[in-house]
Amino acid sequence: MSEPVIDAAGVVKFLGHGAGRVQALRGVNLSLAGGELVLLMGPSGSGKTTLLSIMGCLMTPSEGTLRVCGRNITDLDPEALAGIRRDHIGFVFQSYHLFPTLTAEDNVRLALDVRGERSQRKAAREVLAMVGLGHKTRSFPSELSGGEQQRVAIARAIVGKPSAILADEPTGALDTENGKAIMTLLADIARDPSRGVLVVTHDPRILPFASRIVHIEDGRLVREELGAAKSVAKA
Repeated sequence: MSEPVIDAAGVVKFLGHGAGRVQALRGVNLSLAGGELVLLMGPSGSGKTTLLSIMGCLMTPSEGTLRVCGRNITDLDPEALAGIRRDHIGFVFQSYHLFPTLTAEDNVRLALDVRGERSQRKAAREVLAMVGLGHKTRSFPSELSGGEQQRVAIARAIVGKPSAILADEPTGALDTENGKAIMTLLADIARDPSRGVLVVTHDPRILPFASRIVHIEDGRLVREELGAAKSVAKA
């Protein structure tokens, strides 16, 4: 197997202060390799979103180490962390986070604007076509279905060709057909041996798409199993 895209080792995370301080993660070890789609599952309050936030460099560990593409980023300052997120990580959220006054194309182009890349229009149109929305480039979010909005969000996440896609409940608000379409897109991305996908989910409908399933409870990883999908990283 190649070097992990993201590697969390011995990660501990405390949230809050004083009497309200709680330990959200308790010595978690989790790697995401290129060529695999990993599901992170567990009950509400188990630490799923906190772990996803740390692996996506939105939070830093209280203890332990985090490596992204081989680089130890545990002690980086906020500006450097923002650079890691921009260059290596794409996020997909259940609530889409699209700008309502921008077209689908312009929502995608934003991800390239922050990277200072040129030819944004061509790249945005290409990736929208890739997710089946080549005919919706000029549509506003209010003119798109929930499944279409989520596909715009995925296009925005992948347009910069990040090493890791991190998705937080991407199918939770979608019907079965749209949820399957979204997971098919993410599984296609995970076929690239240089890119990995990590999905936080409660949705049992997407189990067939996983190459690995990790279960978390009370801030600890309690078990792991191979999924039904073939992992490039394990091939």
